[in-house]
Amino acid sequence: MGFKEFDEFDDFYEEDEFESKSDFEKIQSLNKCKCKKCDCLCNLLNKFAKNKDVILKTKSGDMIEGELLAITKDCCAVVLEPEMLTPYMEKRITAVRCEDIESFSIELPHNSSC
Repeated sequence: MGFKEFDEFDDFYEEDEFESKSDFEKIQSLNKCKCKKCDCLCNLLNKFAKNKDVILKTKSGDMIEGELLAITKDCCAVVLEPEMLTPYMEKRITAVRCEDIESFSIELPHNSSC
């Protein structure tokens, strides 16, 4: 049973499922978050952190680490958390509402100067 069988996961498209890159980009633009809230971090996450390793801190104090896969059209951040050895935890996908994210961090490229 794959993601394609569920309507809730329409935002999880793989580039190789389409005829061309432009078809993929058209679908991705339709799925961008339409959030207009001033305190929501979804636009910043989408602009600066998409497809990068991030650390998200939620308002409840949870820390979510992994690769930011997408910001869905209903304002959720989807993160691929890596496998951990201690305590053992398999690789998993976590979705969190952007309005519940208090802050986020990304690593700068090694060749950047600050």
